[in-house]
Amino acid sequence: YKGDVPYPLIVKLHGHGGNRPYQGYPAHVAADYIVVAPHGRGSMDYMLTAEDDALNVIREVQRDYRIDPERIFLEGVSMGGTGSWNLGAKFPDLFAVAAPVCGNTNNESFLEDRPVPWTPSKQFQALHDYLQAVIDPLSYGENLLNLPVFCSHGKLDDIVRVSHARKMTDKLKKLGYQSIYQEFPNVGHGGFPREMWDARWRFMHPQKLVKSPKKIRFRTPRLRYPGSYWLQIGQLDQFGKFADVTAEQVVEKTVRVECSNLKEFAILLKKLPKPPKEKLTVWINSNKAFEGDPWKAGREESLPL
Repeated sequence: YKGDVPYPLIVKLHGHGGNRPYQGYPAHVAADYIVVAPHGRGSMDYMLTAEDDALNVIREVQRDYRIDPERIFLEGVSMGGTGSWNLGAKFPDLFAVAAPVCGNTNNESFLEDRPVPWTPSKQFQALHDYLQAVIDPLSYGENLLNLPVFCSHGKLDDIVRVSHARKMTDKLKKLGYQSIYQEFPNVGHGGFPREMWDARWRFMHPQKLVKSPKKIRFRTPRLRYPGSYWLQIGQLDQFGKFADVTAEQVVEKTVRVECSNLKEFAILLKKLPKPPKEKLTVWINSNKAFEGDPWKAGREESLPL
């Protein structure tokens, strides 16, 4: 490494167990790539505090090395596959591609052939369902509109059931998103053929970050995940519900937004695919919300709405 050219970064997320206490060791070596293996707070599926751990590691590597921001690749196996789904769906504007292998995506799949350990009383059912959904990467699948995904799973997996991958990839397929799913009928929780890894790498290698997509979708239950790309969420309308927003720059002077449970958001003007010059019209749920010079109406190059 000389630092004379930007390097692509592979974020390799470890599985649960092995090489304790540091479960990510050893990270593999890839020629002409920088590879980083965040610890992810041990065994937290790269969720909650573990999200911060992984994101901080990426920031530190970006600070210390010359990283190509358009080529940050997210991958992992088992719990690392879960982390790939989780981080990719919540922070899609950070990565060029996500490649989860046998990762979990939802709590219901864990209960397919196991007894339900506990059932909440009626007055707590809505809160229970909300807290389950907040954790599940499946709840954030809509956010993967502009993030290519290559998913692999074994049909005989008895640790992370294959329905985890099926539910998520079926959702992406119905949404019309760019994803590849390879399911192997004679593979369990590991033991994938070399052909899978080769096909996965061929898919990952040429990918580049979509910096300013024309259309974005974002679901979030809290301001911990405040939007992506050129849309920044400032306030939800009601706690305990997901906010859902679809935003598109139809032409240079027009942005259309369809949203629910959203009280305040801002458009980051310079990050739009076509930053407007002097005039912009913004429609929110078919109502004209703004028309005029966004640079004068906004603050710090963002237009609050």
